[in-house]
Amino acid sequence: MRLVDSRRLTGLNRHDDRAGAAVSVRFDPGEDPSAAIARWREAVQHGLKQLGWTATLHHRQSTDPIQGPEAELMFTAEVDRLYAATELAEWAVAVASGETPDLHPVQASAAAQVAAGRGLLELLARARAEDVPVLLDDEALTFGWGRHGRTWPIDELPAPNAVDWSACNKIPVALVTGTNGKTTTSRLVARIAREAGLRTGNTSTDGIDVDGVQVEAGDWTGPGAARTLLRRTELDVAILEAARGGLLRRGLEVRGCDAAIVTNVDHDHLGEYGVHDLEDLAAAKGLVTRAVRPGGRIVLGAQSPALVRWALAQSFGAPVEWFSTDPDDPVLARHVATGGVGWTIADGMIVRREATTDEAILPVTQPPITFGGKARHNVANVLGSVAVAHALGITTEAIAAGCRAFGADPGDNPGRARAWTLADGRDVLLDFAHNRAGLEAIVDLVRALGRAPVVCFGMAGDRSDAELRDLGTMLARLGPRVVVLREAAAYRRGRDAGEVPALLAEGLHATGFPQSAIHFADDEPSSLDRARELAAPGELILLLLHTERDVVDAWLRRAGARLAAW
Repeated sequence: MRLVDSRRLTGLNRHDDRAGAAVSVRFDPGEDPSAAIARWREAVQHGLKQLGWTATLHHRQSTDPIQGPEAELMFTAEVDRLYAATELAEWAVAVASGETPDLHPVQASAAAQVAAGRGLLELLARARAEDVPVLLDDEALTFGWGRHGRTWPIDELPAPNAVDWSACNKIPVALVTGTNGKTTTSRLVARIAREAGLRTGNTSTDGIDVDGVQVEAGDWTGPGAARTLLRRTELDVAILEAARGGLLRRGLEVRGCDAAIVTNVDHDHLGEYGVHDLEDLAAAKGLVTRAVRPGGRIVLGAQSPALVRWALAQSFGAPVEWFSTDPDDPVLARHVATGGVGWTIADGMIVRREATTDEAILPVTQPPITFGGKARHNVANVLGSVAVAHALGITTEAIAAGCRAFGADPGDNPGRARAWTLADGRDVLLDFAHNRAGLEAIVDLVRALGRAPVVCFGMAGDRSDAELRDLGTMLARLGPRVVVLREAAAYRRGRDAGEVPALLAEGLHATGFPQSAIHFADDEPSSLDRARELAAPGELILLLLHTERDVVDAWLRRAGARLAAW
């Protein structure tokens, strides 16, 4: 047994609704995983007894296609002793591996951590009794969310009776996850909430926004992002993007929210924390559904087979609402027939479907991000967003207004399906599409537009060789005349320069695409320069995995770009 990773799970997680410590382990060739796990459990039980703790132990075995058998091992622990708990979990791995490490350092660490957090557990117990939400990290303790929140430094905690518990309350909160569409959905729901006159915050892979203004840049999709945003006392509502990485590394601290959406589940980032197939991935992303209060709503994409399979095997604590761009979708139809609510397209309108009644919200052609209804992936994103906004109690009028407004300004949804016309008449479409499902969505849009593109594409190096070749083959489905493959220098992830573009080219060439029509560039701006040289007047230039926002925006300004009217 070899330790791969050790981490604190600070909220509900794949193993348990409680916090705890988890380790990822792999097994040596010929080793019996069950016997090794049994030794780990025995060592943990011994350590717990010495510390005077009680816990529930969990384990989940899996097999990495390359590395072989592995497991996730976890036990529950109080939040005031999670660091010491991870030390105990690692100590138990060493014991299970045949070593004889000293337990005394773990005991000393546990004693110090419990002493430092004295009084914390009493406050947390009182918060549970008062049904008050909690935000906790190494620096601060917060009771309540947004405008109802009250925060204390962790070393200046109040006595339980000194807290005005009636003032510590919740604001409406929605959680957004899925393989694709998370950021567009969180931004659109936030825009809808602002149209309703609410002070709104949202987190995404691009940063933290408050009332449409970015206050923090970077990938803010984990529990730290949720705490940072929910501690802002000006907020009336919060939309939190929850990515796979944060859910698996730390769990989910936010509970009792009003809505959670899983847009879809598809192949992307498999192979971490015991997640090796779509069923595992659906379960990981499905964590957000366990955070919804009984009176809230769980919104799910009916056109994602892996998500449907997972969801139909679950028993949810809140009502489910399915959405689909297909009004005859069998999942949607069965759900509505049995008394549920669905969201779909009927007679060109986005509708809320219940029993035999369709409530029209707005024409599907009106949201700018749908490209007149041609961008079916964004039609789906609008449907999911509208369902979430409705679950937050926002009026139909504000929902329609937000959908009509979002995307009219290029700053509304940077990096996602932005269309420009250059001064020379050439058109440019920018999108973040970076996995198979994302590329399939762009294939559908390009075909609906009826325009063969000149494609600019790059990819991060954290995919297998086979996955990169597969993405190369996907590019041929766009029907390009020319493809410019570029380096993603900031995302090589240990690969050599030129290695990823070469693998993409192999996949593209395997489809019969001529080698002479494959070109190479060093970055996004140079790939656009090359594409512009190669594109004929009136051709569409398509830039995918768009991440270099500032330099590409500068390129567009130099090229005299204006928002496209098509």
